[in-house]
Amino acid sequence: MADQVPVYDPSSYDPCSPDVKPNVEEHFAELRQKCPVHHHRFSEDQVKQLSDNPFVIGQVDEMYSLTRYRDIEECLMNPTLYLSAEGSGPERIRPPENGGTLAWSDGAAHKHSRRIAQPAVSPKVIAPLTPMLQERIDDLIDEVAQAGRMDVLEDFAVPLTSGMLTYLLGLPVERAEEVKQWAMAILSIWGGDDEAARRGAEAMGAISECVTTWGADRVAAVRRGEASPDTLTTLLMTPDAQGSYFSHEEVVQAFAQMIAGGFESSATAIANGVYLFCTHPEELRKLRERPELIGTAVEEVLRYMAPIEGLVRTTSTEVTVGGVEMKKGTKVRAVFASANMDEEVFTDPRQFRIDRDRVELQKHMAFGRGGHVCLGNTLARQELKLAFTSLFRRIPTLELDPDLTPTRNKVMVIHGFDYLPVRWDPASVIARES
Repeated sequence: MADQVPVYDPSSYDPCSPDVKPNVEEHFAELRQKCPVHHHRFSEDQVKQLSDNPFVIGQVDEMYSLTRYRDIEECLMNPTLYLSAEGSGPERIRPPENGGTLAWSDGAAHKHSRRIAQPAVSPKVIAPLTPMLQERIDDLIDEVAQAGRMDVLEDFAVPLTSGMLTYLLGLPVERAEEVKQWAMAILSIWGGDDEAARRGAEAMGAISECVTTWGADRVAAVRRGEASPDTLTTLLMTPDAQGSYFSHEEVVQAFAQMIAGGFESSATAIANGVYLFCTHPEELRKLRERPELIGTAVEEVLRYMAPIEGLVRTTSTEVTVGGVEMKKGTKVRAVFASANMDEEVFTDPRQFRIDRDRVELQKHMAFGRGGHVCLGNTLARQELKLAFTSLFRRIPTLELDPDLTPTRNKVMVIHGFDYLPVRWDPASVIARES
């Protein structure tokens, strides 16, 4: 008698559990086919963790995860039905009194904040940073070259992205570690304990002080012609279409969001890409033979292993998705990592192929979709292009370390690695270009 294939049980998928992370893609594949609108009822411990936070205004005991591309697109392209002001996680947070900014805002408040913040991270601002970015990448490679081993995240990706973010924000690069600590503290606010909330509040206080003191000095220097505009001065000095400026509170909120989201996802994407190239040597060989493919290679990395697993919206009214009825105020998660693998949209989605059709690649949702698309996507793409090109050119023998085991990030929102050990022959390292 032939072995029976076990029937997939959708209840085996707990979006909040770190235990699903090592094979989360397999869950998504099953869910797209058998349970595309996945309902999760939080356990008592999960409800307590979600509620034990000073920013939470109401208990949430359930969440739906959308895993099909078409449902996710419908969610992201309808911001009046799926709101953002109550937070992008499963918690129901207190909407800011001023209507919020950027990721945590809707309607007029969101448009107002995007108009002000967008110029700070536009392609025109990012392009001149390329020489500095390349220099930083080469410095980091030089620091580890003779060691023959590194953790891609700790020794390369995080120092790269946190340093560039610090510079872009308008702070001295020497403060990169401080900015990193602020980011981790803000992200840990949702950790569900008093100590995490305290650290997050302290970080927000430090950011507010930075805006008040350092921001004022930078604005004065820009007005005297002694400094170029940066993210902080742009947030402080740019009006929207109606001539309205950010309040101090709005600057702090926007600055904090850029800090919290500005390096984690890019660092994860770099590590994901290194892993994919190391495990798909034929694609790495293809890139070396045809370096002009770097643009599509980056998009394929983002599609195949989107660094943000998904974000949550809140329904503004009763909605029905895939035959499933949801009441007003329901938390709904758009799972980007699943959308990017949808067989109805992508040809052979489980195949990593860096010469995939560009038109098809434009459909991936690694940076979201619609009005809330990630503001920092231009910088992230440039970081990935230069990081992959430089790492595999200068360290031609780079490979996964066979003596150590990579580990996946256990945070629900992150899709990728938090530890990626690699090794190489130090004698093979190529000197940086002068």
